[in-house]
Amino acid sequence: MNPRPLIPAALLAVGALGPAAAQQPQPLGRPLVEHAEPFSRITGIRELAGGRLIIADSREKTLQLVDLTTGASRPISREGRGPGEWLNIVGLLPLPQFETLVADGGNRRFLKLGADGDVIETVAPPALGTTPNASAAMAGFAVFGLITARAVDRWGRIHFEPVNFGREGVPAPDSIPILRWSLGRADIDTVGWRRSSGSGMVWAPAEQWQAMPDGRIARASPAPYRLTLVDSSGRSAEGPVVHFSPVRVTDADREEVRNRQRSQMAQVGQAMRAQAPSAGGTPPAPRVPEIQFAETKPPFYGPQAIEVAPDGEIWILRTNAFGDPVPVYDVFKENGQLHRRVALPARSRLVGFGQRAVYIARLDDDDLEWLQKYARP
Repeated sequence: MNPRPLIPAALLAVGALGPAAAQQPQPLGRPLVEHAEPFSRITGIRELAGGRLIIADSREKTLQLVDLTTGASRPISREGRGPGEWLNIVGLLPLPQFETLVADGGNRRFLKLGADGDVIETVAPPALGTTPNASAAMAGFAVFGLITARAVDRWGRIHFEPVNFGREGVPAPDSIPILRWSLGRADIDTVGWRRSSGSGMVWAPAEQWQAMPDGRIARASPAPYRLTLVDSSGRSAEGPVVHFSPVRVTDADREEVRNRQRSQMAQVGQAMRAQAPSAGGTPPAPRVPEIQFAETKPPFYGPQAIEVAPDGEIWILRTNAFGDPVPVYDVFKENGQLHRRVALPARSRLVGFGQRAVYIARLDDDDLEWLQKYARP
């Protein structure tokens, strides 16, 4: 099916912006094209040569190679546990030479795809529990974090942080290591640290990070709000402080979080009951822990709030008031300076970058996602 051609995109604001102008969100404009078929939940997107895309949909459990120009698509491999198959795709990581690493959370491994989108090999994470001085539990957390990796630099090194599942009565750590793994190696490097909130509260301010194409780490600090760029030798360069006005957490915000958690726990309980042996009785429903909330929202929140484009631009999603449907990003140059602010269309989210493109998922009234491509200067 052919895509629906749309009016060419209005480019994002370019050129030098003064401090006042930089604070005014610039609309993204109109999309260049919108894919003719909707998705349920886009988990990952990877632009290949010629503008073709690899797209993962976690709810539909599909992995496709899509041509936005012609609208053609074809499946990549299939769901399963065998060689070259995938079970639960949690992300797509760009490797050099247009290769792609498919992060498979269900099988706790990766699939490596070639530049044509076909499977090259199945890649297992390192067996960290067998390395000297390694805690088996911490190794497991590290590998789980590796499967949900954040970024890949231009050398193909994967950056991630260990997963902290947390235990009742045990405070969250004050700092979290930033880790790096190269394909084929048995060891993992620590390349930096980020400060955590340490409180476990929803909307508590905490640093977030992303890896840049040149291997530097971009750390976003919430108080004061600024970027710090850290190179491989550990040298850091702080960007200027960015002004923001805290957004108060309302009763509606709190109720939305509680409802989301109830829904998630209900799904966990349903899965547990479905897997329970017939003679073993029904397992108890998971207990919903008490949620603590901060009084105000920080300038950004959560690991998905910071993204890095292929040319090194750093996009940070700002928190907004309850009911505000317009996502706004602060866009920083690769030197940590705020360059502009960009407003996405209402009820949409950023799902990926191309070399000169921004890919957005537009949510319709039936909660289906429509993939749109925009020009990026």
